[in-house]
Amino acid sequence: MGKDLIKDVDTLGANALSENPTIKLLRIIGPPFAPTTEMQEADVEGDIETPELFDLAEKNKILLFYLETLKQRGKLSRLKTEYDKEHQRYTKYINEFTKAAKILNASNIDYTVFKTIRPYPVVPSDADVVVLGGDREYKKAVELFLKASYKEAVPDGPCPQAGDLMDPIEKIPTDLQKEVEVSYVIYMDKNKFEGGIIKDKLPSGEEICNLRPELDLGIVVAHSIIQEQMYLLGEFYTSLYRLSKMNENEITKFISILRDNKIVRAARHHLTVTATLCEAAYGAVPQKLEDILNEIGTEESEVKKLIKSDFEMPYKFSLLTLAKVSLEKMREKRFRNSVASQILHMLDPRLTKFVISQVIFRRKREHSIKDYVKTGIRLKD
Repeated sequence: MGKDLIKDVDTLGANALSENPTIKLLRIIGPPFAPTTEMQEADVEGDIETPELFDLAEKNKILLFYLETLKQRGKLSRLKTEYDKEHQRYTKYINEFTKAAKILNASNIDYTVFKTIRPYPVVPSDADVVVLGGDREYKKAVELFLKASYKEAVPDGPCPQAGDLMDPIEKIPTDLQKEVEVSYVIYMDKNKFEGGIIKDKLPSGEEICNLRPELDLGIVVAHSIIQEQMYLLGEFYTSLYRLSKMNENEITKFISILRDNKIVRAARHHLTVTATLCEAAYGAVPQKLEDILNEIGTEESEVKKLIKSDFEMPYKFSLLTLAKVSLEKMREKRFRNSVASQILHMLDPRLTKFVISQVIFRRKREHSIKDYVKTGIRLKD
């Protein structure tokens, strides 16, 4: 990473950084490459168990991670009730995910989860699953869930993504998808997943098909900009933990995945934000992250914009960034064809209105399970 980018962070001063809520939260939790817990604690001043930090962690999908850190440090007191609630949600999520995995495994459905299993404790809003076969296998998978008493959650509009299947008991949806897409736009081609599927084990012991870390991180990067248009601290820790576990061969594969899927620019923006946060919070950028940025380049504009925003999180990518990322993606055939399909379907004014409302909504919010009510998602009777 260029030294000029690091200088931009260094000019802020230690006092300004120590008082910043985002930087304080990152220092409380600490990075995968932190030397010791004692050194992390020495860098954090004042109360580390506050409503402000709680809200910031919740918005950035690292609430359980934050609360677990407080517990490990012996600092959990006022938020003990919230910790218990979050752990109950985590238990329900594992129960639901185990149930979904059993349904898919028992019927030999060719599938994989993606951007769902994170390398830190988290309670996702849903489980993202893509069926790797064609329409027939996808319909078979949906029927299996319906036979298991799941209900379809469908949009009140023409959006094609009607794959959310809600367990009426746990009330946690499994997002069963034909493609890794937003509306009709395929932002990662599942046909390129060959050789990238592994078997993971859930805490319950049930096996589940998952993506190799380098491929899953590629999807997280693409999803963050193309679909969500924002960067959460959950992505920060996903990137750091994934990279910390990768060897040299896996790093090479990760860069190859970025190039093959035409998401180099997306990664450049995403990982520049990651590196800037590392420098601000920990005073250092991990060598693996620096090596990748030296290979694919950095985005100085993101450093300046992030600093100007006072490290506000979630961090919103600009529409110009989204346009640049999309321009690179247009070099990929399936993405290009899916964009053409999207344009044709936009002739339906209902879809146009729906898509525009979703873009506005994504610019204003951070996902939570409660957002299903706001987005017009309902359960089929």
